[in-house]
Amino acid sequence: MSRVRLGIVLDGPVSTDGVDHWTNLPMGRYCERVSRRFGKIDIYAPVLDPDELAHGQNAEFKLDREWASTVPLPWGGGSLWREIVRQRELVSLYRAGFRRNDWVIFLQPAGYRLAGIAVCVAQRRHYSLYFACEWEENAPFTYRWGEPSGPRYWAYLKFGQLAERLALARAKFALTAGKALEKSVSRSGIPTFTTSPRMNLTTRDIWVREDTCQGESISCLFVGALIPRKGLLYLLDAIGQLRAKGLPVVLRLAGEGVQRAILEERAETLGIGDSVEFLGHTKNGSELWALYRAADLFVLPTLAEGFPRVLYEAMSQSLPIVSSNVSGIPYTVQNRESGLLVEPEDASQLARAIEELINDAALRRKLIAEGLKTIRPILETDPGTQLIELMQAHAGIEVSEPRG
Repeated sequence: MSRVRLGIVLDGPVSTDGVDHWTNLPMGRYCERVSRRFGKIDIYAPVLDPDELAHGQNAEFKLDREWASTVPLPWGGGSLWREIVRQRELVSLYRAGFRRNDWVIFLQPAGYRLAGIAVCVAQRRHYSLYFACEWEENAPFTYRWGEPSGPRYWAYLKFGQLAERLALARAKFALTAGKALEKSVSRSGIPTFTTSPRMNLTTRDIWVREDTCQGESISCLFVGALIPRKGLLYLLDAIGQLRAKGLPVVLRLAGEGVQRAILEERAETLGIGDSVEFLGHTKNGSELWALYRAADLFVLPTLAEGFPRVLYEAMSQSLPIVSSNVSGIPYTVQNRESGLLVEPEDASQLARAIEELINDAALRRKLIAEGLKTIRPILETDPGTQLIELMQAHAGIEVSEPRG
């Protein structure tokens, strides 16, 4: 039985040091785990040079040449003519690369992935799609030409919807980040399944404790990009309200992003600058687990998600969760069972939920226990095995036994 050669078109960049290619730990671990069932895989992605802003956070995991071959893709931007040239380059790279791939998986059917999907269709090559979020929810935050309104934004939104429908029309199956997305994407009529999440986390990393909030101050933790979609201005307002009531809360923000300066200014304006710590990018792994384990509560005020990896991480480290009730989150985090869910863009409701957890030890312990119960079976799934089983079921692809 021959081994299938898989191509993975990432939904973000890889970094280079001039010799090797690197990615962030969750993506790298996902690709590595998949490769164990496929042998050498081809990874298609734009490439960041060392002097580019996001290079560091995408330089955590070396893509070992023994199991990964990297195909650098050109970045977008610039004039219309430059974009036309880029699309021609993309098509040429995909056509050459896909000739050695028996199957291609696209992480999100948008942007530079669309040219690849068109090449797959032209070459009659099997492909599947991975959805991390809803296009309609994420579009306002990916739109780069001013405010997300007016006829230009409407055209952008409609083009994305059309591209998604065309991509789904020929896909063999779709994978989604969470049950809510599974339900939505399955309306297209193609087989759709929730997948094992992309994260640097196994059952060996689970850390068990019964309770938090035992110290003189209460440490609230956020992990993620400092961008408008994460709703962090509302979280700062909530911390301001709690501090005004005399509650000893501090907020630690682990991440970088375009909104950092705005957030720092808001913290100072609210008079809570001494109670908010901007940690910058924290390397995924032991450094990140230490942050979770030092925290009392995990707070995610996001405005749009598929299902965020950080909630899985918080559950695995025995942290009570307060999160926005958006997208796929309530399908996995049950309100008042494994987390407290609040409406997005509501700082007062966010503050009340944090205060309730500070004051209610029984509720904290319940959320921690249910979170651990939720995360264990999720971490036991293997994405490579899932892909193989779906290929066999929906395209008759036979795959050899995994490498050691």
